[in-house]
Amino acid sequence: MPIPEPIPELMTEAILELRDVYYSYPGTQQAALQGLNLRVPLGKRCAVIGQNGCGKSTLFLLANGLYQPQKGRVYWRGKELDYAYKSLMQLRQKVGLVFQNPDQQIVATTVAEDISYGLYNLDLPEAEIKLKLDRSLAQLGLEELTHKPIHH
Repeated sequence: MPIPEPIPELMTEAILELRDVYYSYPGTQQAALQGLNLRVPLGKRCAVIGQNGCGKSTLFLLANGLYQPQKGRVYWRGKELDYAYKSLMQLRQKVGLVFQNPDQQIVATTVAEDISYGLYNLDLPEAEIKLKLDRSLAQLGLEELTHKPIHH
């Protein structure tokens, strides 16, 4: 079955689009996603809801390039995802993913280290990391937690 083309009269710019996407986890009989078509319009808020096991997490792992569809295409801002390392790093600067289980999300020992983890992975200068960290802590009202252990 060919991948459906967008319908021009229904087009508004999409920030994320999946076209006829299929994904199955290794060792499973049933597909997690079968022929998924989804458009998330730019500037709109959308909710993805469904029962456990219906493919919500798989959808977001595909959107972030952590998984690659076995069939179909994923687009970010109108461009098909390129799964080369450099392209994925650029994508992940724009698309964030918060895991369902907080224990899978925490990577550092203090609040400041955890918040700045991604900035260090981008090889930003130390001064820029500190500025962004301080700004984020202030915006979220977390200054008093800066040096607290993350598990507290």
